[in-house]
Amino acid sequence: MRKLYEFKVSRHDDGRRLDRVLRGLWPTVPLSAIMRSIRKGEVRICGQRAQPSSRLCEGERVSVPWEAPSARGARPMPGPVDVVYIDEHVLVANKPAGLLSQPSSRTSDSLLGRIVAIYGREGGFSPTLIHRLDRNTSGLIIAALDGISLRALSVAMRERKVFKRYWAIVAGDLPDRGEIDLPLEKDTESNITFVSQKGSRALTRYRAISRWKGFTLAEMELVTGRPHQIRVHLAAIGYPIVGDVKYGGLKARRWENVVRPLLHARELSFGDMPDALSALSNMRFIAPLPPDFERLLPPKMALLG
Repeated sequence: MRKLYEFKVSRHDDGRRLDRVLRGLWPTVPLSAIMRSIRKGEVRICGQRAQPSSRLCEGERVSVPWEAPSARGARPMPGPVDVVYIDEHVLVANKPAGLLSQPSSRTSDSLLGRIVAIYGREGGFSPTLIHRLDRNTSGLIIAALDGISLRALSVAMRERKVFKRYWAIVAGDLPDRGEIDLPLEKDTESNITFVSQKGSRALTRYRAISRWKGFTLAEMELVTGRPHQIRVHLAAIGYPIVGDVKYGGLKARRWENVVRPLLHARELSFGDMPDALSALSNMRFIAPLPPDFERLLPPKMALLG
């Protein structure tokens, strides 16, 4: 059998299926080719034939008929990271507006690239964001620092044990509280999301925190997580986010010195978390309001930051 590369299973991949690990290591190799190599016995675990569903154990050696994989994850990029919390498994950062969450190219600056530059790759695992924020959305974001926490956090998100709340300044007097239940569809070519009966269900809950001079400071909870969901939903009911010219039109653009949608990932809180993440159980993090928010708030309200 032709053997080009052999690797040792790290703790990050302990318990994972063979086919999923191989797809992650060799993303340019077609899935059909991976399956064919496994079926022909060209992929072996400790010298033995394997199945796609074989569960890997830390320390096992896997041989494959491909060249060594390229490094996984974002390219390290210099730059500061506002760390709100960190332990051996998880990092919570406060992302500034204007910075990409993940790189759009090999040379683009991003929060993830900065995290990789500072904290490196351990045992072949590259820090991975659990969710994303738009470039112009500020606030809290979670990164997994090992494979165990990545899988555990992904499950916790699906089981709604991680709670995200956003603050926004919107145009108009938003009602005290309510729900926006409008299906959304995204045009990938234009990167625009719009309300469509052909789209996926999207549900946003909101409450007004304070009102002044035609503005409302509002808190939103995403029940679903569609692209641009908060921005599109608020604009659809007539209360666009201040500065959101993409979805709010003229109603959102009439204030000077506002150069982005005033949307901020304000709070992250956790329920009862599994063993690998037990330190996060029942924890709550708050991101201070950025300066462009505070400039628009009345003086007494600016103390909220």
